[in-house]
Amino acid sequence: MNEKAVRYIRRRKMLFLLRRLMWETLSREDYFILLYTCGIGIDQPLPPAEIALKLGLSGSIEVCRRYHHAIHRIRAIIPHSVISRLYVGTIGV
Repeated sequence: MNEKAVRYIRRRKMLFLLRRLMWETLSREDYFILLYTCGIGIDQPLPPAEIALKLGLSGSIEVCRRYHHAIHRIRAIIPHSVISRLYVGTIGV
């Protein structure tokens, strides 16, 4: 298998593990806030106001607040997760 294919497989597996970690760590709403804000699994990222409507939240300020809180939670847990144990040194690959 060529190097490009190996990198592609690693990235897909990393995304799978990251999404699983997010699902296990975050509330349902916060999980979808991250996906929609980053455009994961959809054509393009959604603006906070649209995410608020889609999830029944009070507005874009709440979406932004929850997005930043969710990012901090995920960043804090990654070093203690299967992601760091499996992919030490391969994040940029």
